Amino acid sequence: MITRIEIDGFKSFVDFELDIPRLMVIAGANGSGKSNLFDALDLARRAAEEGPEAALLDGGRGKADELFHRRIDGTLARSMRVRFFSEDPISGRGSWGFGVERPEAATEPYLSSCDDADRAQDVKQLLVLSLEPALMRGRVAARDRGPLNRDGSNLAAVLGRLSEDPDLFYELRSYAGGVIPGLAGIEPALDRRNEWDFDLRFRQSTASAATASDGTLRVLGILAAILDPVQRGLVAVDEVENGVHPSRLGRLVDAVRDLLVHPELSLRSRQVLLTTHSPVVVAKAQQIPDCEVQFFGTAFRPYDDEQGVRRTSYVTHPRTLRPGGQRGTFVTPTEISNFLSTVERAGLPCDT
Repeated sequence: MITRIEIDGFKSFVDFELDIPRLMVIAGANGSGKSNLFDALDLARRAAEEGPEAALLDGGRGKADELFHRRIDGTLARSMRVRFFSEDPISGRGSWGFGVERPEAATEPYLSSCDDADRAQDVKQLLVLSLEPALMRGRVAARDRGPLNRDGSNLAAVLGRLSEDPDLFYELRSYAGGVIPGLAGIEPALDRRNEWDFDLRFRQSTASAATASDGTLRVLGILAAILDPVQRGLVAVDEVENGVHPSRLGRLVDAVRDLLVHPELSLRSRQVLLTTHSPVVVAKAQQIPDCEVQFFGTAFRPYDDEQGVRRTSYVTHPRTLRPGGQRGTFVTPTEISNFLSTVERAGLPCDT
């Protein structure tokens, strides 16, 4: 299990530290750094598999130089570093990290350093979901036996593989039915080309994968990823409320939590990280004793750079809920109350 992540010099992060429990909800406004955290997670996963420099140059949101922290004066950080700390019941505590230094000239290569990849198993198993419902509707070759893709494009194959275990598939149908109104069954099937497809059976109708709603597909993808025994480690879901009616959001968070603590499922190594803008998700998360809620914001910060030069930046600033402490380091109950009251002011249904 990943217990802590430290990030410095990547996008909006300067000397950033975050302890990660089994279930965490991160709330914050647009531009506060929630998506940047997911970018850091995905960059680390790719760096563990192919090396930091290759990961920096291959994919992700932004070109290589755009991934380095940009200060108020427009200058870029010269280096970035990311480190994960983990704890295993057998091997004990350990850490893995990497660093990249930006070259002086555009023609020069990036300089990188990386710990032994054997220490990066928890990082390699990260699943950072950015689900694309349009891709989740397609048929998938039966030879695909892997975990859910980041965009969810192999959902049909994952559902087909899960259906091979009747007990596990029963749990998926039960939890999905508690979130998706009227859902009575999930029916994967292999077609003549040996490709997986699936239908969804409702109380009064049946819908194919091609006609299922975006929210229905997203809920199925999230729950399947968490339940999947092939997937190990942390599952991160960006903006969990996308496509889900506010009256069902509380049930979705409940389902995620119940899966993690289910006594008959082997999910002890599974962690879930959810980001959200939704007061409904925050309200439900607050009711769960073993769920931690963090609020991301931006803070103006002076600091000394690698050469000892005084710099200033707006950086991602995480705060947790507690009744007191150093000003600016925590979220007060009053702030929480004001945040949650937006539901009442908007007149939204809130089944938490």
